[in-house]
Amino acid sequence: MTDFPSIRAQLGTARDAVEAQRAHLAALDAQLADAGRTGDENAIASVARQRAQADQQFTKARERFAAASDRLTDGIRHSGIFVGTGDTPPQEAPLEGVDEAVPIALLPVRLETRIRDGHLLIRIFPDDAHVDDHEPLLDERELAAGQAYWTASAKGTQDAADGAWNLLAATVGVYRALWVREQTRPDADGNTPALTLRQPGTARAAVARALPDVFVARIRTTTGQPIIVQGLPVADEVDIGMEWGGNPSGLLDENGVMQGGMAWLSDFQTALNAGLALDVNLNGATAIHDVTVVGVTVSLDPDTSAALLADLIADHRVSHGAGIVPPGTPTNNLSDSPSGVDFRPLPATLDPASAPAPDPDSDAAVLANALGLPLDALAALPGAAAKAVSGQAAMQRALFEAGWGPYLRQFGVPAFKPSQLPAVYRHVTEHLRPGGPLPVLRLGKQPYGILPVQPPGAQAAQNEPFLRWLTGFLPGLRPLWIAGAPDAPHGLDILGYEPASSRVRIRSAIGQYSYRALEATGIVLSGGVAGIGGATLVAELGLGTAIPMAARNFFAQATAPLRLPMSIDGETTFDIRDPKPKDATSILGLLRRSLHRCAVDDDAEAR
Repeated sequence: MTDFPSIRAQLGTARDAVEAQRAHLAALDAQLADAGRTGDENAIASVARQRAQADQQFTKARERFAAASDRLTDGIRHSGIFVGTGDTPPQEAPLEGVDEAVPIALLPVRLETRIRDGHLLIRIFPDDAHVDDHEPLLDERELAAGQAYWTASAKGTQDAADGAWNLLAATVGVYRALWVREQTRPDADGNTPALTLRQPGTARAAVARALPDVFVARIRTTTGQPIIVQGLPVADEVDIGMEWGGNPSGLLDENGVMQGGMAWLSDFQTALNAGLALDVNLNGATAIHDVTVVGVTVSLDPDTSAALLADLIADHRVSHGAGIVPPGTPTNNLSDSPSGVDFRPLPATLDPASAPAPDPDSDAAVLANALGLPLDALAALPGAAAKAVSGQAAMQRALFEAGWGPYLRQFGVPAFKPSQLPAVYRHVTEHLRPGGPLPVLRLGKQPYGILPVQPPGAQAAQNEPFLRWLTGFLPGLRPLWIAGAPDAPHGLDILGYEPASSRVRIRSAIGQYSYRALEATGIVLSGGVAGIGGATLVAELGLGTAIPMAARNFFAQATAPLRLPMSIDGETTFDIRDPKPKDATSILGLLRRSLHRCAVDDDAEAR
């Protein structure tokens, strides 16, 4: 068994050595620039010699890092991650070295495909979540801006603090300002920490991290038997950019093909060797039903994985922004309105010092717990202190007896056993969340909806009879969901849909006891003469001769749109001015006001 912890420790040491040598080069570049401004030829020559030696050390450090990375990929190659990767691997093959008790986080990737000579060629590109282009070193301008910020903030007034923060954000950018402020924070004596500065206009290369050890593709074709292909090992870091300020002369060859660490972006064979492409022999299949590509990682333990994800989120926060998106926020720009995500926020909204601290019921705590992260990893994000998920839980508890409870008692019997109602209550209030069980995480401009899933039958071993019944019942619904998939919006059509339901269709569902009560009052006549019930109800409520849409819906035999608004601004103000607030808040009072509103709408349409 490969000793991955030891290999990754060596890799981390090699990576730190590369960063240390890069910082040393940056410091020598700054000294060389100072010597050039003074015109001291001896100093210039001395620093130039030191820089040449440091450049050699930097090259050796990168070679040692590459060797450590190769040891990791060799260990992955010989670990036998995917069992049965011959010409005809089994459809469901176990994964060696994967702890099935630990949840797996699947970060998205982008796929590009092409069919050539009976082969399906698949390219795999990292998503925004994988990208790390954060530059940890400051330049002279950023250092000066950070020092000016702390000097202005020391005046002690809120106006001075706000002005200093706004000026810092305007100088270095709203997100970069977060990093500059922390790096230049004075010590207890008021002194700025000693920092290694980089030359202006330079930055380290962007890399992709947290990619899986290998990618596995499953292709379903007309031949019936799925084709399963495993790619080669993926490196710990993948270059997706070049160092700013470096020499770009060797980046492209005479044919315009990228060279070096970025060669995989333009050359398929290089991508294949890097584990970021797959070559699938279709074995004569003439049509493809679907292509699924998943990543598998065995070289990271849970704690290391969590730390890596936390570092990526932290780097995104201070480079392109990160946050927790409130429910219902539009994520697409329309022709007449922008999305609900502000990519040029006011600097004060990003200042963690001005935001409330998240508590155990906050969205940040819910998301951190699901991802296996400490709360501190998400506490500084905008929206971290919101309680949208816990608010949905409270709403489920408040509305249970207005929905699930009476429905199951009146219409679920005899198929539903009333003795299971407490179990249903626990399941609904603890697990069902209309807006999703987890908050939406935004990294840069990309929102990530996080959906937890589990294998079929995972709850079958529970002692709770209701869960055992639910585990057996839900798979029966799968054919219905699949049958409705062709009717679901696809591609650009999805952009025409709203992020939350704003229209409701209803169908009459009057319980036998309720119907008998309506018969006794004369509102509903025995035999159910069409139209009479609605007219009688309108007359009883004193709404004239019009039959509002709400009454027609209530007595309709088929589904109809519900025009009663779900909520209205100022809906609860009547309890102050109404002489009989108790009557106004009764079910009949609310129905009377809603029907009157619909009657006014109907009259307006008629005119």
